[in-house]
Amino acid sequence: IGTVILEPACGDGQFLIRILYRKLDRVKKLPIEERELHLIKAMCSTFGVDIQSDNVEKSRKRLHAIAIGDAVETFDLNNQTQIIQIDLGIEYSQRLLAIIDYILGRNVICGNTLDENNPVILTDYKFNGNNISIAECPITDLTMEINKSSEVHYMELDSLGTLDDIYIDDDDF
Repeated sequence: IGTVILEPACGDGQFLIRILYRKLDRVKKLPIEERELHLIKAMCSTFGVDIQSDNVEKSRKRLHAIAIGDAVETFDLNNQTQIIQIDLGIEYSQRLLAIIDYILGRNVICGNTLDENNPVILTDYKFNGNNISIAECPITDLTMEINKSSEVHYMELDSLGTLDDIYIDDDDF
């Protein structure tokens, strides 16, 4: 569920929706009270970058649809059209929808993964109970420990939704 997947040229999300679908299939097998948190963990570990903003938008919409249990058109290895859908059996509150949109806004981004002069900035999420720490890291530095970042944001899942709800907690350094 938490295995990090990065698609450096995600297009409309064909590869990413299949990955998220597989992760959510595992989430579905967990006890219902654990599914919301693991949905969030699955999304936090799924990344896509594309140079075209329209592809980024399509990818976000398709990933959002998979995350909330809507049907998404895709194709299989034989290039046959297929509809995929997964029902986690959870309630999609406004809070959860805001979290999903927030993560997609940070994880599926417009950029050029081949441009070393303007590196793509990715987000690393660390879970600690109901808190998530977020650190930003250029794609070129993925081998470095991201926790050494000088700026770490902490947010409570209950207040997540807009950038205004995120605060820096200097006491944790």
